[in-house]
Order: sequence, then structure tokens, then C-alpha cells
Amino acid sequence: MSAPAIAPPAETVDQKVARLLEQWRRETAYISSSTIIDSHPAYLAIIALGEPALPSLFRDLANRRDGHLAHALTTITGFQPVPKESFGKGREIADIWLAWAEENGHP
Repeated sequence: MSAPAIAPPAETVDQKVARLLEQWRRETAYISSSTIIDSHPAYLAIIALGEPALPSLFRDLANRRDGHLAHALTTITGFQPVPKESFGKGREIADIWLAWAEENGHP
């Protein structure tokens, strides 16, 4: 009789977000269309995780200081704290989102 198969440990939300972000960045690195970037399957999978993904996304945003997660954050939270005059300014978008996260109790 053989030993029962051992299932691999389940992926945590943090691990899943990190894996999906890495895939999304790798596969969209040379794409300039925000429509294509924002509709990538890995990006959509991050959005589908919903609120449990927010701590990981805010940590990533704090480390990278770019605005590429703004669409995902807006979709997940239902808020758009970035004024139109800040669109296209990655570091500024990141700072606005990080301030929003702190004001709204997100670690």
C-alpha cells in the first residue's frame, strides 16, 4: 500500500497576490496600452480577490511608489481618491492611495 498523497500547502492571499503581480508585470512590461494592461488575466485575478488583497496591494504600492495599481484599488474599494490633475503621475497617485489607505484603516 502506498502512502497517501500530501496536498501542497494552500497559497496565502499574500503569496497569491505576489505571484499574480509578478506575472502581470512580467507579461505587460512592454505594453503601453492601459486598457490591455488593466485587462490582463493576472490583474483581473487580483481584483477578483477583493478586499483580502488590499494589505498586499498597499504594501506593494508603498515599496514601488507607482500608480499602476490604481485601477485595481478603485475597483476593489469603490473609491477614486485621485484627482484628474494627478492622472499619469505615478508617484503622486501612489502617495494619494497610501494616504487614503492610512485614513481608512488599511495597514
